[in-house]
Amino acid sequence: MESYSVKVLLLLIVVLLVGWSQSVSGCRSSVCRKRRSVTQEEVLLSGLTGCTGQTKPWLRQLAFCLGKSTAAIAVHIKDWYRNTYMDCSLSCAQVRMGTRDMLEISDCVDCFQRQLNSSNILRVQNVTASEVQHCIGQYVYAALSNELPTFDPISNARGRITLPRQRPANDWWSLTVRLPCKPPVFQFWNAYCINSFADDVRARDFVLSQNRLTVGNDITFLATFSDACRFDAKDIDIIWSESVPAFALPQLSSIGTSNPPRDGDQRGNIFFDTRAVGRLEVTDGGQIPAELRSETGPSPRRKRALSEKRLNEIARRFDQLGLMMPCTVKSFKVTDREGQEVNMQTHKKKHLIDTSEFWTLGNDGVYKLTQDISILNFTLNYGTNGCFFGASEVVVVVEPDSKWLTSNERVKCYTCNNVESEDKCSRLKDVKLCGYGEICQSEVRQIDHGKQAITKSCKQAEACENNFLNNNRLQCRPGQRNSVCRCCCSTDYCNSDAMHCT
Repeated sequence: MESYSVKVLLLLIVVLLVGWSQSVSGCRSSVCRKRRSVTQEEVLLSGLTGCTGQTKPWLRQLAFCLGKSTAAIAVHIKDWYRNTYMDCSLSCAQVRMGTRDMLEISDCVDCFQRQLNSSNILRVQNVTASEVQHCIGQYVYAALSNELPTFDPISNARGRITLPRQRPANDWWSLTVRLPCKPPVFQFWNAYCINSFADDVRARDFVLSQNRLTVGNDITFLATFSDACRFDAKDIDIIWSESVPAFALPQLSSIGTSNPPRDGDQRGNIFFDTRAVGRLEVTDGGQIPAELRSETGPSPRRKRALSEKRLNEIARRFDQLGLMMPCTVKSFKVTDREGQEVNMQTHKKKHLIDTSEFWTLGNDGVYKLTQDISILNFTLNYGTNGCFFGASEVVVVVEPDSKWLTSNERVKCYTCNNVESEDKCSRLKDVKLCGYGEICQSEVRQIDHGKQAITKSCKQAEACENNFLNNNRLQCRPGQRNSVCRCCCSTDYCNSDAMHCT
């Protein structure tokens, strides 16, 4: 039994050779970019108590699979690894280079097998050999593989992305479609948009993933061009990341099929698996996963002993889900899977979905879901006032502050006045704390061919929204003389890109 336990643990230890000692320079959404090809994220999201720069994605994934704390797993594996690294360094050279050859991987594994006879990791972690073997199959092989998605440009505006065959279980990955400019309409099929990072990506970035509602390895997208935005397929970047636990983040289906929008309702759904969030909370040591934190943070009033329930039954209780749209729509309604309308409050561009009715407190002091609310359907009507946007422009806030719906928070905006280029405005680094009720506005005036004037400032929210709506009334004609385009956004530093219209 000891021999069998050692063997199934070998691959878990081997992945340390993939790059435990690699330096990590940052967190969140930093990426490695390379034209004309798919690239891989260079840094990672640690998700312990912030950015530690030390925890590898596969380690957090294994802890999630085993129902253990990432920190505890890391300590025991790291200590063991230090004692065996030098002896097996030569045998594992090809593994460090990302080989897919199982014979070369076996050479590395055999070296560790000779060293692991006295290992006590299984006993210390109180896990069985079969549990470890299952988790290796779920995550480690994907970590050892250097396979990336492939990108097939069908036309300048349409592309197909084929995902790696070997990728982390539970859709623990994301890919970003980075376009040279923001098109009026961006549609995608067999994928969902992750909106939790709206503050950290530019308007031309579309962060996608899959969930149990999608089928197959292919994701297709289509961009609708305008005078303001045209590009060639060779200028599209596809960025692959295995550090984002997309399965535990709110996701929106594609919306917006034409600009101006057709009269009538647009339909879509929101996917948010609160059970996955609960299990990820165990992995992160009882803390809310970093990807779901905001400045206001979740309410501290609900404390639960998560370890008392089986991991696949744990659900993180969220009473409210906030959606902030870039402009005010005619109507927005949300229903559950049975077609029953879900309680919701609306204030201008903000919509607060109330899911408290779906939770009940058990005799054991643990909140339980009375029905599956991981899928919520919605109907949206843009109206006829010029309001139009896609899924990536909807900011999703999990368990927002109690004053979020009606609050006029003060935001910090970049400012400049009639400068001739975006680069010059950025170099000024002039930041202003706006007044209450103000948001960030960016204005681009086309003076003449090849000459423009960029102004960034704070603006009353209603006035800015009215200016934004005028973009669709022939005022905004980028590249043409006397064109005036204005965009609004409402989070700190969101107007770093002049055309960031979210």
